[in-house]
Amino acid sequence: MIRRSRKYSAVLLLIAMIAWALPASASVEIENQMAASSSPSLDGLQIYRYGSGTDKVADFTTGTHDSTVETTGALELDLAGSFADWWDAAFAKRQCFDVTSADAESEYPLRFEVDTSGTSSTGADIRVVEGTTGTLLTSYSEGVFPSTTAAVWAQAEPLPAGTSTYCVYFDNPTAPSVSDEIGTFTYTTRSIEHYTLSSFFAGAGADSEATIVSYSNGNVVSDGTTTVTLNAGQSATFSGLNQHSIITSTGPIDTGSDRNDKEALVPEGLADSQFAFPTRRYVEQFFIRSPHGNTTVEAVSNGVVIGSVNVGPASGSVQLVAAGPGNQPVQLRTTNGLDIVAIHIATNGEDSMIGVPWFGDTLYGVASNNLNLGAFSPSTVSWVRSDGASNGAQAIATNALTALGGNGAFGNGRAYAIDGTTYFHAAQQADNDGTEVTSFLPTRLLNRTYRTPHSSRYFTIACPQPGTLVSINGAAAVPCNGTGVGHLYSGFGFHPAGTLIEADAPIFVYHEGSGFRNENNLFGAKSNIPYTTSVTYMPASVENQLLCGSWESAVLPTTGIHGMVSIDAATPAGTTATFQISTDGSSYYGPDGTATTSFADGDITPYVADNTTALRLLIELCTTDAVVTPTVTTFAVACDLDELIPDVDNLATMGLASPATGTFEPVLRIYQAQPGTWTSHLEYRGGAGLANNAAEFTTDHPTPQTKNSAGTVTDPQTTFSHQTTEPYTVFVEHKTLALSSATIELAVVADDTRRIESGVSITFVG
Repeated sequence: MIRRSRKYSAVLLLIAMIAWALPASASVEIENQMAASSSPSLDGLQIYRYGSGTDKVADFTTGTHDSTVETTGALELDLAGSFADWWDAAFAKRQCFDVTSADAESEYPLRFEVDTSGTSSTGADIRVVEGTTGTLLTSYSEGVFPSTTAAVWAQAEPLPAGTSTYCVYFDNPTAPSVSDEIGTFTYTTRSIEHYTLSSFFAGAGADSEATIVSYSNGNVVSDGTTTVTLNAGQSATFSGLNQHSIITSTGPIDTGSDRNDKEALVPEGLADSQFAFPTRRYVEQFFIRSPHGNTTVEAVSNGVVIGSVNVGPASGSVQLVAAGPGNQPVQLRTTNGLDIVAIHIATNGEDSMIGVPWFGDTLYGVASNNLNLGAFSPSTVSWVRSDGASNGAQAIATNALTALGGNGAFGNGRAYAIDGTTYFHAAQQADNDGTEVTSFLPTRLLNRTYRTPHSSRYFTIACPQPGTLVSINGAAAVPCNGTGVGHLYSGFGFHPAGTLIEADAPIFVYHEGSGFRNENNLFGAKSNIPYTTSVTYMPASVENQLLCGSWESAVLPTTGIHGMVSIDAATPAGTTATFQISTDGSSYYGPDGTATTSFADGDITPYVADNTTALRLLIELCTTDAVVTPTVTTFAVACDLDELIPDVDNLATMGLASPATGTFEPVLRIYQAQPGTWTSHLEYRGGAGLANNAAEFTTDHPTPQTKNSAGTVTDPQTTFSHQTTEPYTVFVEHKTLALSSATIELAVVADDTRRIESGVSITFVG
C-alpha cells in the first residue's frame, strides 16, 4: 500500500488532463495499489500502480496569484509586496486605530488601548507609527497594565482635523524599550495652560504664590510676565498671582501651594462637562473656569439645583457658592455640555479639591479618616482593598453621599481600587491633623514617575499591581504590598521639594506638605494633555504578521480519471505549504471532504478527483517570518502512468495481517474506458483452507458485495453495471481468528464468464 506521509517536502507538479490510450481490445482499466509483475495478456487488461508515471513542471505564471509570485518555476510568497505596509518585520503583531479629531493640534498625546492578549509583551517592544509604515512617534507604554489591554500613549506630530490612522506594533521579544513617559507629554511647538482658580490667590507674598516643579528638561514655564526654563526636578515659584492667572509650560509640571486654601494649578487636560465632589464641610463653594466657550454651570445636591452661574472665556475664574442641605455631595454640570475646569473649597478655607474627570476607569486612592463616594445617578460600585477585603455591590443613591468609613490616619490607611457603573467619584478627607481632602484618580491619570513641588512629611501610594516596586529619591526600591491592590506608605520624615518617586508600573500618589500640612494629589505627566473638543478612536483587530498567500490554478478539463495528487514544498521553520482540490471548478476541500481542512505537503489525495469534468488546485503558503518563504516547485497528479499487463500465472502479492477486528485495504480501482456499459462480476479464488478464513470482500459501486468463503462474489443481481468513466473500488476486509496463511486471487469476470483480469493476489497471514 502507499503510505501517506505528513512530512513537508518541496515540489509542485502541473495539474494535467489524464488521457488514457487503450489497446483496441481493452475493456476495462484497473489501477492497482500493489506492485505487480507483468507479462502479456490476451485480454489487453491494463493495471496501473500509484505513484508511477510522468511528472510535468508546473507553470505558475498561469492561474491567479494572491500575495504569491512565480520565481524561476517555483511558487513563493511575495514578501516584498505583502509586507510593503508592515513598518518593521521584526514586530510580529500590530493593532491599527482610526483617530478622528474635531480640531487640528500641532502636538497631541493619543491614548491607545491595545489588545496584548496572547503575547508576552511587557511594553518594552511597543512602537507607534503614523499610518501603517510612517514616522515613528514618541510613545509611552504601560505594558500589560491593568490587564491584557495595554495603555499606550503616543504623541501625534501633528494631529490633523478629521480622521488619521496610527498603528501600534508589538510582540518583538528582543526589542529594547523606547517608552518615554515624560517626552510623550513634552511639546516643542505648543504649550499647556494651567489655571489658578481660587480667590485665595490674592494679595502679596505667600498668598499669591504657586510653586512649579518640572518633569522634563528645557521646560519653558511662564505666567505671562516672568519666563523660566527648568530641567527635570528643578522648581520655580511664581508670585503676584490671582484667581485669573494662567501659567503655561512646554513640558509636564506638577504644582502646589503649601496652604490648605489653595489647590494645585489645574491643567487644561482635566476639563470635563460634569464633576462629582464627594466632600462636605461648611458651605460649599466652587471656582469655575470655561476657557472654550460660554455656558451655565449648575450645582446640584440631593437632586436639587442649589446654585448656578454663567461663565465664559472672558470671565476668568468665577465663584459659585452653593448653600444646600448638609452632609450632601455636590455635583457640577454644564447645561450645554461644554467642558470646564473647577475646584471645590469650603467657605472656611479648607478642603481644596480639584475636579477630576471620571473617564469610566477604575479609581485608585488611599483612605484617611473618611472615604466618601458621590454619584450623579444611582450607581453600584465594587471595590477591593489592600488588606484583601472586597465588596462587589456597594450602592450609591442619586446625589447621596456614601461613606465607606475611614481606616487610617496620616496617610497610613488602606489603598482602594473602586469601580462604578455610572459617573461617580471618591475622595479621602481629614487625615487627623487638618481638614484637607484629596481625590481618588482614574487609571488613565496614573503615572510611573512623580515629583513634588514642595517639601513633604510623607507619601502614601496605591498600586494597581500589588508588588509594584517603588523608589523614593533614588533609594532602594520596595514593593507595594497588598492583595488585589497594593499600598506603600513612606512614614513621617522630611522630603525636600523636587523629590522623585519612581515605580515600575503606574501608581497613585498623594503627599502631605511639611508647612501647612495640606494633603495634595500629585498628577504627574499624563495630566498635561492639550485640550481638544473631541478625539475618538476606532480600533481595528490585532493583525498577526503571519503572511499567507495563495495560488489558484486555472480550471482544467479532464477525462474524469485521476490518480493520486500531492505537492512537494520546501518549508523552513515558521512556514507551511498546504493545498486543497476542487472537482467542480469552484469550491475547495481537503482530506475530510470539507473546506475546513487542507492536504499537507507530502500528503496524497485518494482519488478525490474521479468522475469530474474539471480539476482545480488551491495552494496556500504561510510564514511567520517576513524574510522566509516556503517554496513549492512541483505538483504531482498520477497521470500517464506506467502500463503493466499481468499474466494469469504471475501474481502480485501483498501481506496483510489478520486482526480479529478486521481491516479494510483498497485493492482495485476499475474503470470502463470505452463508451457504453459493461457488466461483470468479481471472482474470489483462493487456495487450501481459504473457506475458513472468513474473509470479506466489499465494493462501493453500485451496491455492496460480500463473500465469506471461497467462491464468486456477486451483488444481488449477480452482475453489476459499470458506467463510462465511473470508478469501481474493491475493498478487502479480512476478519479472522488465528488461522493459517492463505493466498487468494481477485478477478474481474465479464458477463460471458470470460476472464478479463488477473494478477492481483493477496496473502493473508493467519
